Amino acid sequence: MNVIEELVHYCKEERPLGALLFTGEWGSGKTHVIENELKEALGDAYAIVRVSLYGVSTVDALHDAIRRQYISVCYPFANRILESKERTQNNSGFSRFLQTLIGLKNPILGTAADLFSSVNIVNMITIKPEYEDLKTMEKRKVILVFDDLERCNVDMVELLGVVNDYCENQMFNTIVVTNLQYLIVTMEGNIDRLRMLKGKTVSQTVSYQPDYRTIIHRIINEREWRSEEYKDFLSDSEEAIVEVFASPAGKKSEYEKPHNLLTLIIALQEFYRLFYHIRKKESDVNRDLLTSFIPYMLCKNNPVFRQKEPVFDIADDQIAVLYPEYHSKDVFPSVRQWIDSGVFDEEAFYKELDKHTKKQ
Repeated sequence: MNVIEELVHYCKEERPLGALLFTGEWGSGKTHVIENELKEALGDAYAIVRVSLYGVSTVDALHDAIRRQYISVCYPFANRILESKERTQNNSGFSRFLQTLIGLKNPILGTAADLFSSVNIVNMITIKPEYEDLKTMEKRKVILVFDDLERCNVDMVELLGVVNDYCENQMFNTIVVTNLQYLIVTMEGNIDRLRMLKGKTVSQTVSYQPDYRTIIHRIINEREWRSEEYKDFLSDSEEAIVEVFASPAGKKSEYEKPHNLLTLIIALQEFYRLFYHIRKKESDVNRDLLTSFIPYMLCKNNPVFRQKEPVFDIADDQIAVLYPEYHSKDVFPSVRQWIDSGVFDEEAFYKELDKHTKKQ
C-alpha cells in the first residue's frame, strides 16, 4: 500500500485499537496530504477535524480547540453563531446599545454581554465519532487529527492521555501528525518513557516520503509567479532545483538535508527580486546563483539535523558539504544581509553583481 491507501485503510476501521502516527519532516507536506489527498480519497461520507496543537499549553485549551474545530467542520451554522457572539462581545459600542435596549425592556436580563455569555455554544454540542449532516441528513464519520504534536506545550503524558481517551474510549479514528525525529530529541533521557506512551496510544506508524520531483514540478507549473519570463527561468531550472532539494546529502556531510517545501517556495518567490535586478543589467541570469540561494535559505530558516540533533546555525563550509551545488561566493553579502535583516541594499547588490560578473 502507498501512504494514502494506508491512511484510508485506518480511517475505515470500525473500532480502532489505537491512533495512527503520521510522521515526516517539517514542511514535507503532511498537513496538505491530510487536508487534500486524504479528504478526497475518503469522500463525502467522512469529515476530517484537524486540530493544530501548535502553542496549546493546557488540557482545557486542547479540549476547547477540539470542540471549536469540530463545530466549525460539522456544524458550520453553529460556528457562525459562535463567531457572531464573539464579535458582539468584542464590539463595545454594539454591546452598550444592546445593553440599553435590553435594560429598557427587561432589566432582569442584565447586560448584553451577560446575556451572550450565558449561552456557551462550545459546551452545548457533544462531539461524537459520527454525526448527521443537517444538509443531506446523511451520517458522516469523523476522523480526528492532532497536528503538530511536537509543538504542543502540554506535558507529553497528559497530551497522549487525551489522544488515547478520544481514540480508545470515545472510539474516534485518530491520526497524530508529527515529526517523530524531533519529538525523540525533545524526549532525550526519556526514550523508554516515549516508547511506553507510544505503545499505549499508537497502533500504527506511517512515514511520509514525498515524491519531491512531482511536487516541485507542480509548484513551478501551477503557482503564479511575478512574470512569465521568471516562470520560464524556473521551468528551465527545474531539474537543477530538484537536484539541490531532493538529492542525497554530500557523502562526507554529517548533516541531513532539510526538506521544507514551504521554505523552498519562499526561496523561489524571493529569488525573483534578484532575477529582476540581474535582468536589468545582464541578458542572462546565472543559474548557479539560484542553486546556491536555495540551500542558504533552507539552512538558515530550518533546523539541520546532525546525528539526530537539531542545529540552528550551520556554517558556510558545512552547507557546501551538505549541498555540493552550493558556492559561498554566489550568495552576495548584500543578499545575506537582506535575508537576515529584511532590508535589501540595491546599490550594494549591483556593485557585487558587477564584481561577480567580471570574475566569470
